[in-house]
Amino acid sequence: SVVKGKSVDLGGRRRIKETGPMTVKTPMKIIPALGMVLLALGARAGTLDPALEAAVADMDPCDVVDVIIRCVDPLDPASVPRKNLVPALKRKAAACKTSLTNRLKNAAVEPPDTLWIINGIAARVRVAALNGLVHRAGVDTVYLNEKIELPPAPVVSGVPTDPVYTFWNISETRAPDLWAMGHYGTGIVVATMDTGVDGLHAAIAPQWRGGDNSWYDPNREHDTPYDADGHGTQVMGLIVGGDEVYGYDMGMAPDAQWIAVKIFDDDGVSDLRKVQRAFQWLLDAD
Repeated sequence: SVVKGKSVDLGGRRRIKETGPMTVKTPMKIIPALGMVLLALGARAGTLDPALEAAVADMDPCDVVDVIIRCVDPLDPASVPRKNLVPALKRKAAACKTSLTNRLKNAAVEPPDTLWIINGIAARVRVAALNGLVHRAGVDTVYLNEKIELPPAPVVSGVPTDPVYTFWNISETRAPDLWAMGHYGTGIVVATMDTGVDGLHAAIAPQWRGGDNSWYDPNREHDTPYDADGHGTQVMGLIVGGDEVYGYDMGMAPDAQWIAVKIFDDDGVSDLRKVQRAFQWLLDAD
């Protein structure tokens, strides 16, 4: 015998309300009805990403791991007007965070960080808490907050020189054809997520939009545009580099303004949490 009961809906989960004994029979064997319900509940649990499983395989239960927790039922951006997208994403992620508050209160070693752009939370938790988190209602997947290292700079094998006073990228993409029609990027703001931007570089400094909403460093190393590597500066130059200083065209849209995120620290290292926060800033820089 097992508990006989009625299924009661509890926000996506179901609980058995006891009413008396019952035996469930099948042609092969007797299956406990309550066990079937528990198995169904377990099937709805979240999952640990394989990279996270591998990372914690040799760690002690008391060790701390940096994770990203994504909740179920993310917002479909097409379901809301564009002007309401950011508030809607934030509301959705707030509900996700609220559902995990009690669990994270005991599991996290520092206050969690809401990643509303992915309907998730970034947190540093002890390995022993992972099982409870992944089986928490509303959790979809728990990921490792993986490190990202800046790749080595490519070796340049040579560049075309035609036309003489125009960078080869400009001629190859036929940007002059657009310029001839008056399209220089006027009134447009472009953005990069890279090693940063040298805010003092003569070819791009005048095009920086300026202000508190035009530069973001999630590493908290530099309050104003800076680039310890040079890659991000080169990329921005290919986008907006002007010709007034050097006498030739290097940027696709020399009249556009720019803003930037320095996702890599000065040592060339980033992680998934910083990248997601960078996307959030670009959507809601103001």
